[in-house]
Amino acid sequence: VALTAPPFHREVNTLGPKATHHVPYTLQCRQRGYYTIGPLTMQTGDLLGIVHDTEARLAQEHIIVYPRVLPLRDLGLPTHAPLVALPVQLALFEDPSRVMGVRDYERGDSPRRIHWTATARAGRMLVKQYQSATARDTLIFLDLCRENYGQRQRYAATELAIVVAASLANHIITREELPVGLATEAQDPLSGEQVRFLLPPRGERDHLMSLLEVLARVQLASDASLIDLLERHSTKLPWGATVVVITGSESETLYDALAVLRKMGFAVALILIQPGQTPAPLRGRAQLLGIPIHKIWQERDLETVG
Repeated sequence: VALTAPPFHREVNTLGPKATHHVPYTLQCRQRGYYTIGPLTMQTGDLLGIVHDTEARLAQEHIIVYPRVLPLRDLGLPTHAPLVALPVQLALFEDPSRVMGVRDYERGDSPRRIHWTATARAGRMLVKQYQSATARDTLIFLDLCRENYGQRQRYAATELAIVVAASLANHIITREELPVGLATEAQDPLSGEQVRFLLPPRGERDHLMSLLEVLARVQLASDASLIDLLERHSTKLPWGATVVVITGSESETLYDALAVLRKMGFAVALILIQPGQTPAPLRGRAQLLGIPIHKIWQERDLETVG
């Protein structure tokens, strides 16, 4: 239904020696996915019907239809430093692992920045001067566990989640020119198995196409664990990276995992896709943790492409 084309049956009355005939065939790609095209069957014969018809089959081909990519403003998401701003003490624009020199102490400097060896040698208070961080890595964790999306709107919600992931990745690479990666566990029609995908953050356009190809193929899985995905792959990120979690439901376990990521020095943001009512024990939990939450509801957002 998603990948449609008119019935294809074309007759060529005569074809001269060494002649060619081009047959156009249009496909309407209405839904992201991984599709099989073919095989193609051809029947030939002579005008007098003396030679029996012959049949030739060309090998199957495959086509990948990428998910829709929308401007973030049409999804109701902020368009700068995507989704989060780190507290001052995390120093988003400085990398404490890269010391480029020292400077005189200024009122308000953290005692942790004091360079004691240089201070003793110079006879005055000096603090470490860190090199600016030129690239902020972002890793998008896309939850495709069937149970984490409401049954009534499950298909629409998961398709919207994939559009959000694709739109974020496109914005970060093409607009901010920063690295972004993707982690998800899903059913993969290419292999026929449930696969855990991890594409580490990179900033090239070719990498964006690889991300979109994965997002084009992935389908809901029954026993995928978002928490395990977070615990296993967040440890591979550099200090100060941004973690964006896209899911359809919130839970105490999820907030515990996000709190751990905050303590590890990551900036964390949560995107909820058509979520149900927030359980009473969780109200205010994200606010206390300093985790911004963005809720995406409207299906009409998918129709606003500008």
